[in-house]
Amino acid sequence: MASKTSMTNHIKRMDTSSGARDLTALPALATFRDPHGRSWLNLTCSINLAKQHIDPLHSIEMADVLLAAGLPLDEPALVQGTWEATPLCHIISGARNLIFARHLLSLGCSQEHCL
Repeated sequence: MASKTSMTNHIKRMDTSSGARDLTALPALATFRDPHGRSWLNLTCSINLAKQHIDPLHSIEMADVLLAAGLPLDEPALVQGTWEATPLCHIISGARNLIFARHLLSLGCSQEHCL
């Protein structure tokens, strides 16, 4: 059954097909933000896949599913003054997934707030 809990688990495991199924079954999931303001894309971008031994290409697949569901490419999870914690910022500062970063850049995301 599609839920915030199941979607969180799909994101953590980069289970793209299950994530897509949940977003199709319950489109309102696309608008979810956690208590810190993070969207599913922000969460996907913050996971260090190397530590979990998950192929980095799965993050690209998950991002494409999330973007197709209508999640914005550059929506910040947090804003402090003029700085914004965008999905790309999460990749650079936490996940360190350069393949994923290149993919988001190729889609036109802003690099303005990356450290």
